[in-house]
Amino acid sequence: MSEGLQKKSCSWKLAIACGGTGGHLFPGLAIADCLHEANHQPTLILSEKPIDRLASEDSSYPKVFLKSLGWQSGQRLRFLAFFPLRFLDCLKWMFKYRPDAVLAMGGFTSLAPTLAALLLRRPIFYHESNTIPGKAVRWLAKVASLGFVGFESAKALLSPARVVLTGTPVRREFRSLERSFCCSELGLDPEKPILLITGGSQGALGLNRKMMQALPWLHQSLPQCQVIHLCGMQEDLSSLRNAYSQAAIKALVLPFMERMELALGAATMAIARSGASFISEMAAAGCPSLLIPYPHSADEHQRVNARTLADANAALFMDEKEMTPQRLIAAIERLSADIPFREKIQENLQTFDAPDAAARISEQMVHYLNCGGFLGQDASASTLSAPSGAKPASSMLNPERSMTMMP
Repeated sequence: MSEGLQKKSCSWKLAIACGGTGGHLFPGLAIADCLHEANHQPTLILSEKPIDRLASEDSSYPKVFLKSLGWQSGQRLRFLAFFPLRFLDCLKWMFKYRPDAVLAMGGFTSLAPTLAALLLRRPIFYHESNTIPGKAVRWLAKVASLGFVGFESAKALLSPARVVLTGTPVRREFRSLERSFCCSELGLDPEKPILLITGGSQGALGLNRKMMQALPWLHQSLPQCQVIHLCGMQEDLSSLRNAYSQAAIKALVLPFMERMELALGAATMAIARSGASFISEMAAAGCPSLLIPYPHSADEHQRVNARTLADANAALFMDEKEMTPQRLIAAIERLSADIPFREKIQENLQTFDAPDAAARISEQMVHYLNCGGFLGQDASASTLSAPSGAKPASSMLNPERSMTMMP
């Protein structure tokens, strides 16, 4: 650990609003790890969705669970009706535990904590993973002290003078993957190809149905291929498992995998949606992939994400409306058998990997709290410790390990 990262007796308390989807939660966890190692105190503000509880189950950080709705069509009146209650919940929590700042990882789950921080005059930070900022982040950018983005294109659409290009944080488990170990943990044969299929927390259903249609062709084309299929929370597990059994394909079918690094570490190729968090994990693992954007993503940001990688020859791209069993199998065959093509994709994926993203974001926030400014684009992770004059953690109440806000 560098001198600037050495742990001291003082620390800042940062609330990280990262609930709603795995794409918000997992980068938030990576930043929390970095802050915790530098003796700061992260608290996770999550939604009550099952995905949040499941994905954060192994995390030891204090957690606050908020009932929350997204700004989707058909739910906007409910969102507006319940939002004042969520805001009051956050305000009450902040009055009690007094976080020094709030980091919003995007999504409408982050709005109530941000408004509460604004009222209490706490610094607000945000991170946008996607190529096109979402509605919540576009609003956050107007009130935030400092923002961070995963793609250069997002910076141009926000307030560029107060935005730092950092990349999207990925948990360190993705940095030291041994395929034989990952395969052993999952009960798969490392000598045979492994296809990972994942639709994320929102877009699994359409991908599942198309893949079920393609299974007979997959067995004919790659009879030794094994499959890890993460089918989402809404799909009938038994129907998918039966489909793989009937096609005589060895498959591990699960609704969700907490240790995603095992899946990407074992996989020789992947078919996936193109959320920014998965793209960052895919790049860190160096997994050649076919990206099929979720067609209902806000502002078609998943399509732009996927196109950005495809244009850089770092992934294959396919629209869902063009997805047929034959086209899926053709893409799988190319990812599996064309070794020079695979190697070129893996080389180009390195462009989209930001191994120091969590450290840079943590450093920028701590520097702002210490000094009231930001370090610029080229800062390295070297000033994460709180200053000697900072308010000591012992003078504050310690958050409870888990607190659920009720309506």
